[in-house]
Order: sequence, then C-alpha cells, then structure tokens
Amino acid sequence: MLRLAHTQHLIGSLHVTVDGDTAQCTSYVQATHFSAAGDTWTTGGRYDDSMVRTPDGWRIAERRFTRQWRHGPEGFSLRFLAN
Repeated sequence: MLRLAHTQHLIGSLHVTVDGDTAQCTSYVQATHFSAAGDTWTTGGRYDDSMVRTPDGWRIAERRFTRQWRHGPEGFSLRFLAN
C-alpha cells in the first residue's frame, strides 16, 4: 500500500449558478500528492458539483471529477488507489 507523506489541493476559477436552494458549481483543481518514498504525482482537472442548501449551510450533494492532465511516475496513481 502506498503511503502519502502529504498532499495539496488547489481549487480556483469557481463559477456558481444558484437557483433557490440548489446550485451548480464548476471549479478547477490541481492536486499534488507526495509519497513517503519521495515520488510525486500531480493531476489537474475540473469539478462539477451539485449543491444543496441545508439548515447548516451549503453542502455538496454530488461531485464529478474530470481529469484533464496528470504528471508523475508510471503507475503511481494505481498504487495511490490501491487498498
């Protein structure tokens, strides 16, 4: 199992459309993961979120991630996703 030393997610360029107690949000993400062995894996893509207003505030009801690019050692993402 791959152990991550740390990870960082940067999200920006949010576009939100509100319709009453629901909303749609598109944002772009760059995520970098660092393994304990020193390998790095970076990916970028887009989140498409469906949001809902609750008594406790806005919450993500559904999230879809579309990867647009990645960079890192071959197989790193497969090891990252392994149980």
